[in-house]
Amino acid sequence: MTLTRRAIFAGTAAITIGSPAISEACSLVARRRPESFSDAACRRSLGELVRLINDAPGLSDEVLATRAGELSINFDPDVTEPILDYPNRKTMENGELLRAWTSSAGTPDRAPLRLSDVNLLKGGRGVALYQFTLRRERFFAEITEKEAAGDSCGYPEPAHYGVTRLSYLGVFSNNKLRTVSAFDEWLQQA
Repeated sequence: MTLTRRAIFAGTAAITIGSPAISEACSLVARRRPESFSDAACRRSLGELVRLINDAPGLSDEVLATRAGELSINFDPDVTEPILDYPNRKTMENGELLRAWTSSAGTPDRAPLRLSDVNLLKGGRGVALYQFTLRRERFFAEITEKEAAGDSCGYPEPAHYGVTRLSYLGVFSNNKLRTVSAFDEWLQQA
């Protein structure tokens, strides 16, 4: 007896239609059932990231790695490079980024990082997109005359603390923050 392709697929279809449990067990790709969208759950997940960033400088490497692993958030290079103040030339651990987020030039921020704006851009079954802004009171190192000469004003600036607001896009899957990327300034002005 020869089996044709059509007969094989028809037989498989008959088996999977008859029993949904068998079709899921035979699937090559594991699928998570999408959860219904919850604005409150997404905001809690975002709050967990902010708490971890604020706690990161005081945590041991092991505890920080565990907590960052539990969140399992991916950061785009457009997020990491401005925070670390240098282009990412090596593989960077999330712990290094999370610790650097609340310090500048080796000086810790004056106040904890705060979530100042959260805007839902799109929310649906299992997936959501938010724009959020993080407010920092960060340290700005002194700029010398030579460094200021490259600026348009040309005057040196003394070291000081100042408020910066950086906006990001967060992609949520099943109400958990999964990816953070920079929210471009030209999009903010539009």
